[in-house]
Amino acid sequence: MKKHEKPNETTGELDDESTLRYLERFLTAFEE
Repeated sequence: MKKHEKPNETTGELDDESTLRYLERFLTAFEE
């Protein structure tokens, strides 16, 4: 299941890492 597909990111692993980093940043900003 590919819900969010990015043309510049072809590797699924890279996409996952990017998503995790995005979530981390979001959570950090939310906590502050």
